Amino acid sequence: MIGRALAQPVAIPALTEPAAAMIEAATAFLTQAIGLISAGPRPDRLALAEAHAKFQATIETLRHEGALRALAFDDAARVFGLVFAVENLHANLGDLADRLEEHQGIVD
Repeated sequence: MIGRALAQPVAIPALTEPAAAMIEAATAFLTQAIGLISAGPRPDRLALAEAHAKFQATIETLRHEGALRALAFDDAARVFGLVFAVENLHANLGDLADRLEEHQGIVD
């Protein structure tokens, strides 16, 4: 979903970098999660959380500036689809890490 939202020119260029950072953090997180399955180190939740927080801060700034209200319907749909996808990705990766850590017997 994130890839599809970013495949066309982004309606709000300010979202490009935070969305790309979120994809990079998610990729690194998943790579580390695979390592955890084979008794490797835990995924870096902090890097993922920081990328997510930066994305959220960008969206909030755009909301407060009114930039989202000025979008055409199709552009607004893509932006909100991107937000939906990023939020779900963040939540799902957190759940995945929790389950992998439970499976490996890791307790905080």
